Amino acid sequence: MTSDTVTVNALYKDLYPAAGTRIKQWVVEMGRESAWERETCPRVDVPSHNDNCGGGCRNVGSTQWMHLNHDSCYDCNDLQDATRERPDVVAWLAERAKRPPITTDREALSEEIAPDWSLTEHPMFRRLR
Repeated sequence: MTSDTVTVNALYKDLYPAAGTRIKQWVVEMGRESAWERETCPRVDVPSHNDNCGGGCRNVGSTQWMHLNHDSCYDCNDLQDATRERPDVVAWLAERAKRPPITTDREALSEEIAPDWSLTEHPMFRRLR
């Protein structure tokens, strides 16, 4: 089995390409899958509780099932395990398994061009005006 080493520098250059350059295909596909998960993932009602550090857990109320799997809260991990067999979660996991995989080629370029997010045109600053 071969293993590729990816530096943090290379990762950030792929995720945040310079304006006007082509975006890597794996980044486009990862964004597509993340958007699909955010739109379709079933929600679980999470009661208020403390995480492993003793502070209030970030997952309270209606939380997407996929967000229950995080390393700083055993309660959320247990809740995810307890709801894994829920019919809507089973159906969602089956649908996710059928989706096309994200390419493993880290060099392939997509047809999408990185936008110019200069500070004056950034959506957050535009909204503030």
